[in-house]
Amino acid sequence: MGLLNFKFLKIFIALIIISQLATAEDWPMFQHDLEHTGETSDVIENPEDLVLKWKFESKGGIFSSPVVSGDYVYMSSMQGYIYCLNKNTGELVWTVEIGVESSPAVSENYVYVSSRDNIYCLNKNTGELVWEFETKESVDLSISSPVVSGNYVYVSSDHFYCLNKNTGELVWEFKNISNVDTPAISGDYVYVGVGNEGMSMYSINKNTGELVWEFKNGNYTVSPYVFSPVISGNYVYVCYKYIRGFYYITCLDKNTGELKWTFKAESGGKTSPTISGNYVYISSWESGDYAYISCLDKNTGELKWKVKTDYYVGSPLVVSGDYIYGGSVGGYIYCINKTTGGKVVWEFKAEDNNGFSSPVVSENYVYVGSWDGYVYAFAVLKLINSSCSKSSECKTDNCFKGVCREGNYCTIDSYCSSGQYCSYGKCETLKSTGSSCSEDSECMTNNCFIGVCRKTISWFFIISFISLLVIVFGISIIFFNFKNN
Repeated sequence: MGLLNFKFLKIFIALIIISQLATAEDWPMFQHDLEHTGETSDVIENPEDLVLKWKFESKGGIFSSPVVSGDYVYMSSMQGYIYCLNKNTGELVWTVEIGVESSPAVSENYVYVSSRDNIYCLNKNTGELVWEFETKESVDLSISSPVVSGNYVYVSSDHFYCLNKNTGELVWEFKNISNVDTPAISGDYVYVGVGNEGMSMYSINKNTGELVWEFKNGNYTVSPYVFSPVISGNYVYVCYKYIRGFYYITCLDKNTGELKWTFKAESGGKTSPTISGNYVYISSWESGDYAYISCLDKNTGELKWKVKTDYYVGSPLVVSGDYIYGGSVGGYIYCINKTTGGKVVWEFKAEDNNGFSSPVVSENYVYVGSWDGYVYAFAVLKLINSSCSKSSECKTDNCFKGVCREGNYCTIDSYCSSGQYCSYGKCETLKSTGSSCSEDSECMTNNCFIGVCRKTISWFFIISFISLLVIVFGISIIFFNFKNN
C-alpha cells in the first residue's frame, strides 16, 4: 500500500507541475479580453531584469498592439501587412499584404483583421484567406479592431457590424454612428463609445443588435475622440477628449447607463483606461509638457497617485501582477510598480525616439510594436542551473531536462549535433586524424588507437593483416623446426 501511495503522490506532483506549466495565458485580442481590462494573470518575476531577446523589422510603422496565441505573435503594420512570428525567436512564419492596420483578434484557428473597407478572416497557421466582408464605410483603423465572442465577430466603422465568424455572413448591423472605437463585450451586451455631437455610450444586445440604453454627455459641434470602453464588475469606463480640451474618464452603470462619476485630467490624453482590482489606470499630459500615469479608485474616481514620466504614454497601459507596462511617444517603454505609488522599476529607450504601441505580456515576455517598424520582445532570462520548462526561458537558450544548462550541455553523444561528441557535459567537435584522444567516439573516424585518432581500418585490411601474421607465424615455426633438426 505504501508503494501504491508513493506512485499516486508522484502522479499528483506531476499533475501540479503540468497545471503550473499550462497557466500561461494567451493575449488574443486588443487589451487582452472581451472586457478590455488590459490585465493578465501571467506575472514576470523581477521585471527590472528584462532584456531584449529579439526584434523583428516589418514594413512600415506599427501603431496597433500585437496579440499572442499559442507559440505565435500576430501584428499588423501601417503598410498594410499582417505578420505571424514565432514568439520565442521572432522568426517570420508568414506574412500577408491586405491593407490592414488594426490590432488582430485570434479565435480558435483563425485571425481576424480590419482594413479600410474590408474585414478579413485568415487561417492563423498559414495566413490563407478564409473569407472577407466589405463594409459600407471606411473602418477607422487607427483605433478600431475586431472583437470575437462565441460564434460572432464585432467590428466598428461608421456602422457597427456583427458577422458570423466562420462564414463572414452579416448577422445584424447598427447604423448611423461615427467615430467609433473598438467595442467591449460583457455577457449578452456589447458596449461602444461614439463621438458624434458630444460623447455617447451605447449598450447593444450582442445577439440582436437592439439598443438597450444610450448615455449622452453634452451636445457639441466638435465631436470628441472616444476611446475603447473597459468593463469591470457592474460598471463600464470610457475615456474621451475634445480637441484642445480636457481629458475625461466616465464611469457608468453597465446595466442602466446611469452616471456614477467623472474624472477630469488637468490637460489632455488620448487612450483607453486600464482596470486592475479596485483601481483604474490612465495616462495623460499636463501643462508644461508634463506626462503622468495616474491611479484612480474605480468606485469613486478619487485620485490615489500619479507618477511623472519623461514622455506621454499614448497607448493603453497593461497590468501584470504588481506592475504596469506602457509604451510612450518618445521611444520609451516603462514598467511601473503599481503598489509603491508608481515607482518606475525598468525602462527601455529606442535608439530613434519613435513611439511604441500598447505592450502585451505573455509568460515571461513583453511584446511591443514600434513606430519605427520593429516588434520588440523582452524577457527575464534564467541563469545556468535554474529550473525551466523550455529553452526560451534560459539565458543560454538551452533547457536540458528541466534545468538551464550551457548552450552545448550534454550527457551522452546522441544529445549533440552531427559532427560532435559529448565530453564532460559539453558537446565538442569531433577530432580529426592525428589528434590526441581517449576513446573512439571522440574521433571523426571513430578510431582512437594508442591515444591518437587514426584512419578507419577496413575489414579487408584487418583480414589481410591477420593473414600476414599467420603466414609469418607459420614460416617462423617451420624455420624453427628446420633449424632444430
